[in-house]
Amino acid sequence: SEIPFASEKANMVTLYQNNRSSRQNMLLIIHLLLAVSLTVTVKSTFLDHTINKKAFINPMFKHSQPDVNILKVLPTRSQLVTALVGGGIAVSDLKTGALIHRYEGWLSTTVTALETNSSESLLYIGFNNSNVVLFDLDSGEFQRLESSTSSPSPVTSIAVSSDGSRVAAASGLELTVWSLPSWKITHQYKNVWHKFNQITFDRTSQKVVTVSYMEVGEYDLLSQQYTEILNAASGYDGISLRGDGSQVLCRRLYSGEFDLVDVTSGRVMTTIFASDRDDTQAIFGHKESLIITWNEEGKVDLWDSTSGRLDTTVERYPAGSYPIGEFESPHTLLIVVHDSEVYVDSIFDAPQPQTIVKKSDLSSTKIVLSGHGTRLVVGSESGNFNAFEIPGGHHSKSFSLGETREPKSFTLSRQGEKMFSVGNFRGVHVKNIDGNSENDDEVLYDNYHGTDQWDCIDLSPDDNLVATGDSQGRILIWSLWNNHNRKMLPRQRNSAIHTILFSPNNRLLVAGTTEKTAEVWSLNSLQLLRTIDTNHSHFQDMAISSDSSVLFTAGIEGAKMWCLKTGKFIKPVPQTHRGVSS
Repeated sequence: SEIPFASEKANMVTLYQNNRSSRQNMLLIIHLLLAVSLTVTVKSTFLDHTINKKAFINPMFKHSQPDVNILKVLPTRSQLVTALVGGGIAVSDLKTGALIHRYEGWLSTTVTALETNSSESLLYIGFNNSNVVLFDLDSGEFQRLESSTSSPSPVTSIAVSSDGSRVAAASGLELTVWSLPSWKITHQYKNVWHKFNQITFDRTSQKVVTVSYMEVGEYDLLSQQYTEILNAASGYDGISLRGDGSQVLCRRLYSGEFDLVDVTSGRVMTTIFASDRDDTQAIFGHKESLIITWNEEGKVDLWDSTSGRLDTTVERYPAGSYPIGEFESPHTLLIVVHDSEVYVDSIFDAPQPQTIVKKSDLSSTKIVLSGHGTRLVVGSESGNFNAFEIPGGHHSKSFSLGETREPKSFTLSRQGEKMFSVGNFRGVHVKNIDGNSENDDEVLYDNYHGTDQWDCIDLSPDDNLVATGDSQGRILIWSLWNNHNRKMLPRQRNSAIHTILFSPNNRLLVAGTTEKTAEVWSLNSLQLLRTIDTNHSHFQDMAISSDSSVLFTAGIEGAKMWCLKTGKFIKPVPQTHRGVSS
């Protein structure tokens, strides 16, 4: 939380700036050495024994070495902001590691803190001389906030209120608050004993919660009074603050155990027994329900903050690595720092494939993941089902639809709490997976169109519509919110429907037929838009890309890609020439 500034470093910077020619030559040599050393490091310590690792081999090192201790993840933008030693910043793409923007030359001091507003359009940059600069990530424009600190010292933390009306910065013993958009100082407070390490606004934006090494406090902007909430007498030697200021993580003295403490009441909500090592540290993840712990050996654990239960353990990082947070794009990724390198790692991927269940009756007809990716359900030919929770993969429940019910197709709601299935039984069976008995289940019947049994089913992304298809070529759309209202699509052909899919944008319905065609229907007009002739000798399954632009079809000769908007063939899917059934 604090950055030392030695006089030798200051002298080196002065010499470095005075000799431009020598600086350029030295940079060239350093870049060449870095390129060689970093490449060797990555290959020898990371990539040889891990999978799905994207290494940022210092994407901006061609220009200036970054300070990887000062980083800011932008989850919405899927970007990473890195402070540069020379006083600038670099913005990289978290998916590819490619350098997007680099800004320097307008700053000559060291960056010590970074924070963004809720929309991630504005970046607040703190420096070692107490200054704070507002930087627009879209336009590249910047503005310096008013400063009046009595003794300039590094900015250790910056906070932005949830309503965007205030910005606060901690600098040494001082706390400064600005109003927006006037950029004028409205509040200043100086702590007598402890330097501020971390600050944030509470949910009301009327208080600033502060953390020092051994103290948690609260500064009320209305009364301009500071109140101590926790101190060293509570038996803690390390404290981390939640983003909304409602809770703090406190490490117990000389241990790897953490208490999650409510700021208002001071009550311990839950305890996380991370390890027996006293070098264990913890932070809150970007998701409010996640806590991340790690130690010097490189072992990283992800915990549920409500129950204190361990969700995921990752043990593939070298000693000295530490995480800075996680984000979803589209799967949960962990950002890890090791030496002068930043890595993005999918925490759902293991070094080796792992079997999460072994049961004799799991000759699966289908495996379905819920829309939010939190539950996996495996169906068997015998009509038995098994549910697994993601992440972790632990088995949570076994259930069936009854001895005489044999489902042909099923799908899950977004949260995975309900399963919709069709088969050798009348109507649509709605199974409440989290229910305690069959009395919690429901069956949807259609008594108007002469269809008792259906062969395929899908649920719309918003959980409002169900679509079913049968061997007689009928497609029925059921409304789950409008008294189970039903609409039969006006098909002109009677070829059987074997697969049916809603597009992720909830605008289209695609039906796979035994005539080897994929019919694209409008959910707005309920009219056929186009028919795609897949030319599969045995058309078996379909999938739609997350942006609703590409249709994938599967057959004996492999998988193919089609433009969903025009129906035109794009290309075959590589490495699927042996045939794809699903």
